Order: sequence, then structure tokens, then C-alpha cells
Amino acid sequence: MDLIYVINKIISDIKGRSAINSVFWILVEKFIKILLGLFLLSYLTRYLGVDNYGLYSYVISFVAVLSPLSSLGLEETLVQQFISNKKDSFKIISTSFYLRVIGFFLMFLITIIILYFSNLNQFTNTLIIVFTTATFFSSFAVIEYFLLSVNAAKEIFIARTISYFLNFLFVIFCICFQKSLIWIIGAFLLQNITYAGLLLFNSRKMIKFNFYIFDYKIARKLLLLSAPLMFSAFSFYLQSNIDQIMLKEMLGLTELGMYSTAFNLLSMFVFIPNIFQRAFFPSIINLKNKSKNLFYSRIQDFYKFLFILFLFSVLPFIFFSNQISYFFFGNEFSETPFILSILSFRLLYVYFNVARVTFFISIGMQKFILFTIFISSIINIILNYYLIPIYGVYGAIFSTYLSSFLDIFFLDVFFKKSRQNSKMIFNSIFSFWKISFLNPSNEKSNNNRC
Repeated sequence: MDLIYVINKIISDIKGRSAINSVFWILVEKFIKILLGLFLLSYLTRYLGVDNYGLYSYVISFVAVLSPLSSLGLEETLVQQFISNKKDSFKIISTSFYLRVIGFFLMFLITIIILYFSNLNQFTNTLIIVFTTATFFSSFAVIEYFLLSVNAAKEIFIARTISYFLNFLFVIFCICFQKSLIWIIGAFLLQNITYAGLLLFNSRKMIKFNFYIFDYKIARKLLLLSAPLMFSAFSFYLQSNIDQIMLKEMLGLTELGMYSTAFNLLSMFVFIPNIFQRAFFPSIINLKNKSKNLFYSRIQDFYKFLFILFLFSVLPFIFFSNQISYFFFGNEFSETPFILSILSFRLLYVYFNVARVTFFISIGMQKFILFTIFISSIINIILNYYLIPIYGVYGAIFSTYLSSFLDIFFLDVFFKKSRQNSKMIFNSIFSFWKISFLNPSNEKSNNNRC
């Protein structure tokens, strides 16, 4: 495989120098985030111990499941709207900000109702309320989507990086001075306030932010466009986090602490396929309108490429799980190495799902994505309910694998338009070394045939 050709091919697929710069800043920001995240994960697990880290993970998972109510699925919709309606950009910013504020208060109200009827102790309730409050300042992320639409990723990079470092330093301060868990949860509040303030400051010359503008027509249009994405995000977060919530409720904090350390370490690698998706997506959309054969060939290549990335990602966790677990978490998390080695195969679902979503969005099957992830989420909950009491943590892992298989492969077989996706997944696993765009002559021949 010619690495130079691969890099050149990716760059050629991204239109314009400003877009290349945007991908560069996004990549650097993700690298800094994962580096700081690994340090914090190691420090926090050793400082908090198994039970307190389990409680920490439970709070984050609890709020994550409800977070789509705050974001309203506006992320993808806003970038598209800013690009297609440049004249109304300021109205869209202000209107979408108020929509997200309304969404936050809806999320906060539902959280209070759930906590009122739950049997959680007062300390856990307080942690959840503090963490939920931090999501209010995520409403200012509408500025981030505007900056993305004008390829101003550097401003986002600066704001994110400073907020990451501030969060990192604050958590280290809490550890050094032996502060309680509520201080550490409060670090997220500090990070979001800092990020919101820096976004406003960095975009002050590009955006005339008017807090008095709310356009009902724009609001209605945004809500109609984003509603399917909100439900899709809710299903995704439910599928990703419900196992941790149910582990705490059915087994306890110790088991959750063992499981969540492995889960959170693996989550650091989720961003990898998304970086390549950003690079390939523009060319995939263009190919769909030019050549059907080349379009399917490129999607197939993307699947194979992500499978190769998966192999490089998963092998260290399989063969060196004991060393990795001891390095990051110490001896207290005794069950984590085996959990880590088994759970690492979950990355295959994460990587393949990026290609699957890219394919279905390209052919206009967004509703099918929502349908399959909703079905798999429900099945995941049912399986967790029956398997966790019997098999413990490993019951949760088995539930995740079975529901993931249903989501990205099995359900696709029963529908004609999606059946091709199952074939591409099968081919990518059993012939991953045959990637056509890694050979320039093969790609030219494909173009000639088309």
C-alpha cells in the first residue's frame, strides 16, 4: 500500500485550502483531547477508586441519555442551513440559540422529575443536577456550527483547547487537594462556561449576536429538519449508555467501575473513523451523481479501510490488556483487563457504523438509520434486563454485541435498498486487503468503465 498516495487521495477529496485547514485543526484538537483525556482517566481512576469512579460514570451516562433534548439534533442541520442561507445567518444563530435554551430547560425539568421519583441518594442527585446545569452553556455551540460553515475551525480549536486545559488543570487541583467528587463534576461546568465565553470572543468580528431576534418561521423549519436527528441521537446515546445505568442499578457501583474504565478508555478511539469520514464524505457525495459503480466502489473501499484501522486499534487491547490496564488504572481494577480485551471488539461496530451512516445519508435513507438504531436500543435494554442479573458485566457486553450486530448488519438484510450494505460489510471483512483506490491504475480503469 502506497501511504503517500493515500494521503494525496484524501487531500484531493477535500475541496479548497480552507477545508483542508479545517480538517487539520479538527485533527489537532481531537489529538489534544484524547491525550488530556488519557491522563485524566488514569489520574481519576487511581484517585477515586472503583466505587467512586463508578458513580462518576453513572452521572455522566445519566445526563448523556437526556442530552439530545438540549441539543435538539441541531448540529448537522445548522451547518447545512448556514451554508445554504448565508443572508439569514444571524437570525439562524439567535433563533437556534433560544431553541437550545428551551431544550435545556425541558431536559432539566425531565431530569428533576426522574430524580424525584427515583431512589437515588441526595449526593448522587446533586451530582446529576450540577452536571445537567453544565449543559446549559452548550447552547452557545450554535456559534461553533456557524464557524464550521465558514471553515473557521481555528477559532473553534483555540476555544476548545483552552477549555480542555482549564478542565485538566482544575481536576488535577482537585486531586492534589483531595476534593470531593462534586468538585470534579463541577470541572465540566467550568469547561463549558469557558468554551462558551471563548466562542463569543473569537467570533465577535464575524457575528453580530442579537439576543432579541427570534424568527418563528426559521424555528419551525429547524425543528422539522432536526427532529429525526434528535430521535436518532437519543437512540444512539441510549444504546451507548444504558448498560452503565443498568449495571449500577442492578449490580452496584463496583461492577460499574470495572466496566466503565474499560469502556471510557476505548471511547478515546471513537474519533478516529470520524476524521476519515470528514475527508471522504465530499468525494462520495460527488461520485454518487457521476458514477453509480464508482460510488459503490468507494463506499466498499471505505469499509475496508475502516476495518484495517479497526485491526490496528483492537490488537493492542487483545494482546496487552493486562499491561494497558495496570498502566492506566493500577491494581485496584482487577477485572478490567479481561473486560477491556472483550469489550475492545465494540470498536468494530463504531468504525463500521461511520461508513454505514455515510452510505445511507448519501442515498437518502436517514429514516432507516433512525429505525434500526431505535430497534437495536430497545433490544439492548431487554437483553440487559435479563442477562445482567445472570452474567453480570459480561451480560452487558453480550447485549451490546448482539444489539450492535442487529443494527449494522442483520436488519439491513430484510430491506432491498439496505441489503447492499450487508454485502459490503461482509466483503470488507473477508477481502479487506483489496482496496481499489490504493492502486491508481485500478481507479483509472474503474473510471473508464463508467
